[in-house]
Amino acid sequence: MFHMGRCLRVLAAAILAASVLSIGAFAAGKDQVSLTVYNSNLALVRIEKQMDIPLGEGEVLFPFIPSRILANTVLFESVTAPSKVWVKEQNYEYDLVSESKLLLKFIDQKITVVTKGGQVYTGFLMSGSNSPVILSEKEAGKGEIFSVQLSDIQSIRYPSLPDGLITRPALRWLTVNNTLSKSQQVKVSFLTEGLSWSADYVALLAKDEKSINLTGWVTLQNLSGVTYEDAKLKLVAGDVNRVSAARDYETMKLALAAPTVSEQAFQERGLFEYHLYDLQFPTTVKDNQTKQIGFMSASAVPVEKTYLFNGRYDSENVGTYIEFKNDLKSGLGIPLPAGIVRVNKLDTDGSEQFIGEDSIGHTPKDEKLSLFLGNAFDIKGSWRQDSFRDVTKSLREETYVIEIRNHKDAAVKVKVQEILSYWSAWSIISSTEQFSKLDSTTIQFEPLVAANGTATITYTVRYTR
Repeated sequence: MFHMGRCLRVLAAAILAASVLSIGAFAAGKDQVSLTVYNSNLALVRIEKQMDIPLGEGEVLFPFIPSRILANTVLFESVTAPSKVWVKEQNYEYDLVSESKLLLKFIDQKITVVTKGGQVYTGFLMSGSNSPVILSEKEAGKGEIFSVQLSDIQSIRYPSLPDGLITRPALRWLTVNNTLSKSQQVKVSFLTEGLSWSADYVALLAKDEKSINLTGWVTLQNLSGVTYEDAKLKLVAGDVNRVSAARDYETMKLALAAPTVSEQAFQERGLFEYHLYDLQFPTTVKDNQTKQIGFMSASAVPVEKTYLFNGRYDSENVGTYIEFKNDLKSGLGIPLPAGIVRVNKLDTDGSEQFIGEDSIGHTPKDEKLSLFLGNAFDIKGSWRQDSFRDVTKSLREETYVIEIRNHKDAAVKVKVQEILSYWSAWSIISSTEQFSKLDSTTIQFEPLVAANGTATITYTVRYTR
């Protein structure tokens, strides 16, 4: 008879002894694992391994696959005999061992239940899907009936090991036409969900607030259900279109490009309309693990601190930004994957203090970045409509008054943006401050506000239609 715990151990040992692939136990130099991880909770897994393939026609069990595998994306290839072996049929097995499933498998069969109090009941299982477990002394419910609450059960002994239950999800292949040799080198690739990555950046703003030191980290999360040991890791930055995961074969083919050599942790290169980051050393990605790997750093990147007020959306607060350009002149000039930039600043005693964070999108080289860090404490604004009048049904005039108050001991320049969208045709007929037109509906003033002073802007806009 089999105890519940012994049942599970025997089943696991049988699977591991079946001369099949375990993703969690690859041997360096023999089994090769490659991971290509995308931003969109998707990864391509490629495995190259020596396996035993039955001669002629036979079954091969490929266990320890991710629990979130997209089974209809599996590609199998024999490196030893590409045209001699192929998979005729594939079954995705995910009927995993559990106490409730074992009970269901043994309905109408004889089992032994031992309670926490040491009582032993042996009988034919009548019901086990819900508490209580009901046993009959004889088949077909004849004889004495025993009812045992699940919470009172210490162990259950089963007479045999049921068919069809496995400890981990697995692929079962029916291979045909193997006339060459039993031991072969094979390649297997598939897509899985549960793996994702993002970029995280840490910026240190200098005391004079004119430059930053920028460090980039790759944050990789594995919730796929398995561990990938000594894997070759590639990361794809970009928005990959997915009609359905099962049809993403072109993405899989692109991701198999051969790596090049670099002394950096990651080497970046173009991949179709995306960017690929190739880790230059193998790494182990454990299940339920968040891993971080540094991928870039730059020192003394010039930045400009700016202030922005848009009274139509927030009639009081003035936003604080730092801006810099992603170019070679600034010490960058590399594609920056989307992520969060967290900014610290050196205090007067040399310690670092957190001052804000903002997210960035995928940013190619030579583009400008603007990070919103929060609202200025010592700069406030006010915005109001002073007057309006409808001159005719097709002509309207509005006057606005904007005030910026600076409580700092130094003068500041503030960008004041106004959205003009009442009618599409407009003109500024009077203004106390020079302005620039940013687009068809936006103008911008840039008053210099004196230390502990106030700047007032009054303008009139005329709309026509």
